[in-house]
Amino acid sequence: MTLQAGNQFNFGMHQKIMVSKCELNLVYYVLISMQIGSLSIIQISDMKRSFILLLLLFAGWSAMAQIVSSGNHQIIFQLSNGQVATHEKFLRQLNNILEAAPNAQIEVVTHGMGVDLLLKDNNAFQSALEDLSKRGVVFVVCENTLKQRNLAKDIFLPLAGFVPSAILELVIKQEQGWIYIKAGD
Repeated sequence: MTLQAGNQFNFGMHQKIMVSKCELNLVYYVLISMQIGSLSIIQISDMKRSFILLLLLFAGWSAMAQIVSSGNHQIIFQLSNGQVATHEKFLRQLNNILEAAPNAQIEVVTHGMGVDLLLKDNNAFQSALEDLSKRGVVFVVCENTLKQRNLAKDIFLPLAGFVPSAILELVIKQEQGWIYIKAGD
């Protein structure tokens, strides 16, 4: 394929870009100015230049394609699983959501063994939790679980909030239009 002004590239169902002559000239200028080892781009064939150009376009486009939605989604998660592997996957999912929808409002309601994610001592996830909290994710602990497991509030990370009842918090948020997702198994 010869790369020309007016070529259209499809990057998914709703994402298309049109390459103008000006953009082509700019990219070729950048490519010509670059050095790959001791071999100048000028010495590379048109086909290879086109391939390199496409790689640059894909690289630039993929960086922009990370954001899927700029909507203000409201998502409430229920976490009752205390397994470390589940917590690791869950935190990765939260980061993925914020990458795709940076304006999402997220609340994580922990109860049962799920409250262990927010314990202060020897918490391997403390840094990740603090980063998520700085990005607006709210983490809360069920006070009924505290009573049931005879736990004090001061053993939890400072970022942890508290709600009287996890289940009631989930119900209230859903009544307010939040989307419910059960985290873990």
